[in-house]
Amino acid sequence: MSKILFWISLILTSCLLGSAYLLKGIWLGTILLLIPAMMMIISLRVPWSWMPSLGLIFFMISAAAGLLFDLMPVMVLAGVTAAIITWDLVRFQRRLREIEQDFLPPILEKRHLIRLFSISVPGFLIPAIALQVKYQPSFGLIIGIVLLLALSLSRVMRLILKGKDQSS
Repeated sequence: MSKILFWISLILTSCLLGSAYLLKGIWLGTILLLIPAMMMIISLRVPWSWMPSLGLIFFMISAAAGLLFDLMPVMVLAGVTAAIITWDLVRFQRRLREIEQDFLPPILEKRHLIRLFSISVPGFLIPAIALQVKYQPSFGLIIGIVLLLALSLSRVMRLILKGKDQSS
C-alpha cells in the first residue's frame, strides 16, 4: 500500500507544482520539476541515503521560488505537503527493506500510514484555511496560541510514546 501511495504522492506533487507554474506560463519551472521527481524514483533503488532528502530540498526550493513568482499558494501548499509525504514514504520503504521478518512489515506499514495521514491532513488543512482567513491577531494572542499548541503537541507526543511503550 505504501508503494502505491508513494507513486500517487509523487505524481500529485509534480502535477500540483507543475500546473501552478504552467498557470503562470513558466515552462522552465515545470520542466525543472522533473529533476526532484526523478531523484525520488531513483532513491527507491540506490543505497544512497541522501538522495530522498536532496529531492525534497529541490521540491521545497521550487515551491519557494513559485511563491516568489506569485503562484497560487494553495497549490504550492498542497504540492509541498505531497512532497513531504513522498519523501517520508521513500524513507519508510527503505527501512522496510532492512527488516527481515515477514510478519512485521504489514503491521508497521499500517501504523506508519495512519500516523502519516493523521499528521498530513491537518498539516495541509490548517494552513489552507489560514490562507483564506483575513484576520490580523494581536501579538499577545499569537503568543498564547503558540504556547497552547506547544503544550498540546507535548501532550500528544507523551500519549503516543506512552502507547508505544505499552504495545511493545
